[in-house]
Order: sequence, then C-alpha cells, then structure tokens
Amino acid sequence: VWLPIKPLLPGVIAGLEACDIENAMKESSYSEVVLLLLSMLRVAREIYQASAHPTRGLVDTVENILRATSSLVPSAVYWSIVPDISLYSHSKLVAAFTSALHLSRDQRLRLLVIDANNIQGFIAAPVKAAGASRVIRGRSLLLEILMDALTEYALELFGGLPRANVIVSEGGTLDIVVPNIEGFEE
Repeated sequence: VWLPIKPLLPGVIAGLEACDIENAMKESSYSEVVLLLLSMLRVAREIYQASAHPTRGLVDTVENILRATSSLVPSAVYWSIVPDISLYSHSKLVAAFTSALHLSRDQRLRLLVIDANNIQGFIAAPVKAAGASRVIRGRSLLLEILMDALTEYALELFGGLPRANVIVSEGGTLDIVVPNIEGFEE
C-alpha cells in the first residue's frame, strides 16, 4: 500500500487513496512539495524577520510547514528498499535532539515520559444514558486541554523547548526529549 508524494493540504487529504507503487509514483509530485515548501518558508521569514535570533514561534512554524509539505516524502529512498519513515518525522527528531542538546549542560539528553494512568477509566466512567455522548466528549476535551497545558508547562520548564521536542502526545501519554539540566536529577 502506497500513497503518492504530495503536500498534506486539506483539499489533497480528502482525495488521497492508497494504491500500488507504480500508480503512487505516477501521481507523486516532488515539485509541488518543493514549491509549496519554499513559498511557505518565504512567508514565515517575512513574518519573523524582525527577530535577530530564532524564536520558539519560528521553530514551531517551520515544524508545521514541514508537517504539511513533507509528511508523505520518504526520508532515505537511497538507503532502504522500502522507505519507512517520512522526511518530516526524521527532521522532527533531529530538531528535538538538536534543541535539547543546545540547552544540555553535558551533551546528554533525557526522555521525559508522562503517562496519565487510567485515562480511559475517567473518560468512560458511568454516566446517565441521556447525556452520555456529551459527557464523554466533554471529558475527552478536558483531558486534551489538560495534556496540552502540561505539555506547554514541561517545554517551558526545560528552557522553552519547541513543540518539535514532543515525540508522542496521544492517549494520555507524553514523550518529550529534554536536555540534561541542573536541578532535574533522577
């Protein structure tokens, strides 16, 4: 099962269909990806031009641009028979390691894992049948907002890390690549 190489824009996502490799290659458009990437990066440069140093906002913006343009682009077609990681995923990991290493005191990194135990138990706790759907959606939204706030707090706590350092954020689990800094011993 293959997907053609295209940017992940709302109109494109709706029309994506899995196909065999020959058809995926025919429908792929590296030039469309590159042109959109360059266009979006130019806009980001204009927006953040006043800043002398890269800000967290700029890094987060570039990450979102890469997600939109390179999520379906394989990262190492020259190295593997079947590319298994996207250029976006590879670039995000490199950015996470680089930003954490930049703040680390001894070039060592840590993986901060936050796991909200029994999260499904909270969401699916018994409620009256009449409003069950609304209550469950509300609890799910509450947990999503809580996990987002916790993510932002952890990123700020470890030196204002960009969102690229969040490797996993789903199902009540957060995995964040953080620097080894003073005051956070085991």
